[in-house]
Amino acid sequence: MKKRISIIVTIVFVFIVAVGCFVSSKETSSKDDTSKKAKLVYNYLLEKGDLSPEQAAGITAVIKQQSNFNTSVHDSGDISTTGLMCWSFARQEQLAEFASKRGKEITDFYTQLDFILEEIDVNSEYYQLARCKRYTLDDWNSAPSPEQAALSFTCIYVRPATVDQESLQALAREIYEACYLLKKPSNHLTALCFIKKEDILNKTSSLYT
Repeated sequence: MKKRISIIVTIVFVFIVAVGCFVSSKETSSKDDTSKKAKLVYNYLLEKGDLSPEQAAGITAVIKQQSNFNTSVHDSGDISTTGLMCWSFARQEQLAEFASKRGKEITDFYTQLDFILEEIDVNSEYYQLARCKRYTLDDWNSAPSPEQAALSFTCIYVRPATVDQESLQALAREIYEACYLLKKPSNHLTALCFIKKEDILNKTSSLYT
């Protein structure tokens, strides 16, 4: 009887450990995927856009906070939003138009990144930056830190009713330090941003695979 109970306990223990390992593996995979996307976004924006490293880190942090790098359609009650920046209404329609002109799906990752660059290009028909109550375009263009870049960009581009400023600034700093200053990353978010400086503008590098 004792032997049978011991076997049952062992089986239950092994099952619990197996389930725990499976859940942990899924969580790690999800974090690694987020890290990879953060890396891709930062380097793509830095290469394609006329941006400083601080601005690229700031935008990447805003994307992380807005959509967690999800390019799909988000349904939240009466409002349907799409993509990395949760575009809605007229800007959602303009994204669809932009994607269609390129022969791409509206949910295409790089099409959405290019659309962001279009919306911050003063010469583009899709230009969207506008002064807000707290920040001006000069604040964005001369942002001295990734934190200030993230805050000013949120204000003049996203224009949300509320924003978790502390979290946003922490994200911007983490991305900047891991991807530009090349410090050892402190968490999973930017673990894969730890790259060689010369690879930042190299389109053929493994950053894009």
